[in-house]
Amino acid sequence: MTKPKRNKAGQTVKGQPSLNPLGRPPLIPAIEATKALTKQLVAESVSDLWGLSIDELHEITKKTSGVTVGKMVMARILYQAALKGDQARMDAILNRAIGKPKEEIAVDLSGSIGVSREIQSMSDDELRELIRAAAENLKRIPETK
Repeated sequence: MTKPKRNKAGQTVKGQPSLNPLGRPPLIPAIEATKALTKQLVAESVSDLWGLSIDELHEITKKTSGVTVGKMVMARILYQAALKGDQARMDAILNRAIGKPKEEIAVDLSGSIGVSREIQSMSDDELRELIRAAAENLKRIPETK
């Protein structure tokens, strides 16, 4: 196969034959099974596994019968996350199982920049200034994780 022509940005030039003519290769069955896990299945598996010790999770990951693929996969993910102290993986599991918590942002525009009348009655220039001042105030708020 010849090297494709590329532009200065490194992208292939239009009109070239596809670099992947056969498309994406099919997924192996285990990956397809994990992708097929529904939110309900994940929630059920997590609720069954959440209170188990690390040793009990490890035992489930070794089982070859008597446990569903979904439960075994969730046990393996929880086990590896617990061993490594992987907070991001735990967050992802919980977000999938119970849903991501809603984040709310409260902005008080009245005190810090002196809004004294209804926003609807403001001119475009006044609104732009209000937005600029609010953006400046947001920059001063420390980020939390």
